[in-house]
Amino acid sequence: MKKILRAAAVGILLAALLVFLKNEYGRYLLSHASYGMQALITEQQESSRDAEGVNLFIGSSMFRKGLDIRELEEGMEGDNYILSYNGTRPFQSYEEVLYATEHGVKIRHLYVDLYAYAMLVEPWVEDERLFLETDLPFKIRLWTAMRPYSSNCVKDFWQMFVTANNERLLCWPVDSALTNAQFQRGGTITEDAGYGVGSLQETTFDVPDAEPAAFNEAQESYLRELIRFCQEKDIPLTFIETPKYKNVMYEEQYVALMRAYLQLLNDENAAYYIAEDTAVTCQEETQNRTACKGVVSFHTDNPEYYSDVIHLSGAGKTAYTRELVRVLNETEGG
Repeated sequence: MKKILRAAAVGILLAALLVFLKNEYGRYLLSHASYGMQALITEQQESSRDAEGVNLFIGSSMFRKGLDIRELEEGMEGDNYILSYNGTRPFQSYEEVLYATEHGVKIRHLYVDLYAYAMLVEPWVEDERLFLETDLPFKIRLWTAMRPYSSNCVKDFWQMFVTANNERLLCWPVDSALTNAQFQRGGTITEDAGYGVGSLQETTFDVPDAEPAAFNEAQESYLRELIRFCQEKDIPLTFIETPKYKNVMYEEQYVALMRAYLQLLNDENAAYYIAEDTAVTCQEETQNRTACKGVVSFHTDNPEYYSDVIHLSGAGKTAYTRELVRVLNETEGG
């Protein structure tokens, strides 16, 4: 009986050690990856490519599928890096910026995903990749902030600290090679197909169940905190709205959310660039506003530019980023 108990105790200790090692040191597996937080940190620590820092684009899949890293690198002055995780919202953007700067990342200019629907949901991290790319104290900080919103604390804690990314680690050589081949400085270089000759007009899109412009209070608080943090650290901050398909751009809830979002940015005097359709639907909020730095023209009625109603295709990503870079260079003197 004692041998069984001893063996069980040893097994538990070994399992606990493995969990600790994964959560604290697993990030070093990605030190020289072509994407992710740890790769960004390592590059800044080991390289002097640009003493002025990096143009950092932080966002959700809107940035991953909406920004072409090759167009950014070719057209913008300085180094560029896209830090994109599915479902990123203001809570996560703030925590990522805080973590990056704490670990020595010098930000030349911070560009943040202006994704209106992210303002409706509670603070949470949807993309488990972030947990493998950061250290244990950061994950504890995230969990402390997210715990009040968990419907099952034990299950969510277990998933975050114990099971997250285990399948990637078990097949690491293959996973690493396949994933690295898809990215360049954090931006995906894969080309999603467009919708073709069909129409996206009748395509439905599930949005969070909320009043048209009912921001989640925590998300709004984190957004304002991000703006204050950048002001205190003298980090130029700009928000960028990537274009959605026309039936989303003119949808009642989206327009109401964008009006509220832009008014918040106006109040905080936080710079932003918007899509041409939003300039039409939100004229009162954008005309003659110093915070509105520019409007990016784009054919939101071209289905070949979209892989779905909120994400750009490969062709759309290239076309949009090229126009965005042109506008940025004109207004910022890049």
